[in-house]
Amino acid sequence: MTGEEEEEEDDAASAWAVEENDRDGGSLYPMYFGASCAFLALHLLSAARSPDIGGARRRRLGEMLLQGSASLLGLLLWRAQRAGEEMAALRRTEEEVSHLKRLRAEDAKANEKVVGIFASREQDWIAEKRKLRLQIQALMAQFRVLDVQKQEAAANFAGKILEKEAALEEETKRTGELEEKLRAAEKEAHDSAAEMGHALRRVEVAVAELAEARRQKDAAESAAEALTTEMAEMKRDGEQKEKILSAMLHKSKADAAERLALMKEVREKQAEMEVERLRRRRRASRGFSSMNVELSRGRTGFHNRTLLVDYLEAESSRESGFINTAAANADHLDRCSGEDGDEELDARNLQEWARSEAEKYAAVLRRRHRAELEAFADQMRLKDEKLETYRRRLIGMELESKRLQSHVEGLDGGLSYFREECVKHEALLLDREREIRALKNQLSFPMQNNRRSDPDCDSARSPLLRWRRREGPPTPEKSRGETMAEQGPPETSAGSKMDLHALGVSYKIKRLKQQLLALERLAAAQALSQPPGGGDDDGDGKEEHPPRGFLPAMTLLGKQVKRYQTLEEKADDLCKRMYRVGRGKERREALEGFLEEAFHLQRHVVASGQKLVGIQSWLTSGLIAGGGPKSAAAEFNLARFAAVVRILFREVQVGLEGLIARIIGNLEETLAYDAILHERR
Repeated sequence: MTGEEEEEEDDAASAWAVEENDRDGGSLYPMYFGASCAFLALHLLSAARSPDIGGARRRRLGEMLLQGSASLLGLLLWRAQRAGEEMAALRRTEEEVSHLKRLRAEDAKANEKVVGIFASREQDWIAEKRKLRLQIQALMAQFRVLDVQKQEAAANFAGKILEKEAALEEETKRTGELEEKLRAAEKEAHDSAAEMGHALRRVEVAVAELAEARRQKDAAESAAEALTTEMAEMKRDGEQKEKILSAMLHKSKADAAERLALMKEVREKQAEMEVERLRRRRRASRGFSSMNVELSRGRTGFHNRTLLVDYLEAESSRESGFINTAAANADHLDRCSGEDGDEELDARNLQEWARSEAEKYAAVLRRRHRAELEAFADQMRLKDEKLETYRRRLIGMELESKRLQSHVEGLDGGLSYFREECVKHEALLLDREREIRALKNQLSFPMQNNRRSDPDCDSARSPLLRWRRREGPPTPEKSRGETMAEQGPPETSAGSKMDLHALGVSYKIKRLKQQLLALERLAAAQALSQPPGGGDDDGDGKEEHPPRGFLPAMTLLGKQVKRYQTLEEKADDLCKRMYRVGRGKERREALEGFLEEAFHLQRHVVASGQKLVGIQSWLTSGLIAGGGPKSAAAEFNLARFAAVVRILFREVQVGLEGLIARIIGNLEETLAYDAILHERR
């Protein structure tokens, strides 16, 4: 490093230090002074201008000065770098501050615009409010005028109502009397229907007992037939056993006689052989005695075995046994005729052995024959006991069949009695229905006459009806009363017919039940019109059943009627619960629950209507085609019956739909009114 460069660096460092000192308030001056002194010492210690100092000392002093100056220079560089970073951070901060100031100015301008917009709109709102206040004042004036007019009209209507009250009181008295008569008639009709239902149930029980008795009778007859066939087989077996026994007895007698004859022949042959043996003994020579003895011994054993085999074979053939025995004895005596006294003793022993074996065989045959006879006698005794048991069972079955026959005859008599009672109750029920219809007509005519006499009564009644709707959801009784009171003249019968269908659902269901009872009676009549012995002649054991076409008809119609009755009961229960609902916070929740139930019932009613379509299409094809023989239903018009049932089903379907729709409408109206009141509060 030259001196000039060091001076330039010193000047630059001095300038930077001055600037830094100016910025930091003079804190770098000592550092600058130290660095200047270090550079000056270095300059003095250089070769050109150095004083006279030792080499080692000067070198160490130079190193120390260099280290100090290097440290001071490093510190100065670090302070300069930190000052540059602080300057950059300061510039960034100033830029951010300027940017935030610009944003603040822009937000202030936007806020001024928004405030201006709100101020203009507030002025518009104030003007609109003034206009609406003026309109409300005008409407209030109109409402006051209308209120005055309504009060005048109400006063006029009140006068007319006071005039009509006397007539209404008279009509109310007449209506009360007619309603009492109607209730009495309905009660009698219900009692008649209940009695008829009890009678029908008794008839069903009697029919079931009759079917059970017939089934037991058929079972007894089949058991008796089986016993008869088994007894016949046992009789045939007994006859066959008797024939076998007689043949065995004949054969045993013949065998005994033949055995005695053979014994006599054997004795004669023995005597002859004895004489012949004595003759041959005298002629025999003594030279052949030893040979004959050996031969006789060998043949004696052989003949013993032959006799034993012959006796064993005699079990299958007695005659051949005796003949072979006699021949063997004769042969043996012939062979032994020339022997001496020992041979004679052997021959006698052989004869005794043959005789004893014959007696043993005869005893064995007798014992075996006796055992066979005893076993056969035991078997015949068992057969006789079984025959006696079957005979007793047959007698019991005959007595049981006679008892069941008498019970069936009694049930037939009871069934005919119940049928007559059902016919009487049905006629009484029809008379009661005619009386009820006449009373209903008498009740409806005064109301219609009052409506014709004063058409302004509707307008006077409408505020009362609105007030009644506000009081709560209408019950079935209220809705029916309003419907009957609001019926118009016969010319406008479309809505009134729908109301009548909705009101008469239970009545139509009862009519359907009566039609089903008529169909059951027709089926029972056809079953009874068949010949009573038809099943016995065929031998099939089949019971009498209704015709094949009535069973599916009664099943389908009964299911549909039960479905409609269930829906009608659910609708009545819903109306009762709607009537019992109180006032309070839980009222709205209860009404919403009732509305959900009403929608659920409506879905079920729609599903029943879809099933009704299939039933109506089947009534004509299935019922009339399978109606059974014409002779049984000569007085019953199946086509007319099907038409009546179709009409009743359609009216019940329409009535249920109208009833559910009315319930839903009343609930929705009540909920809407409660919501309006809640919003006003």
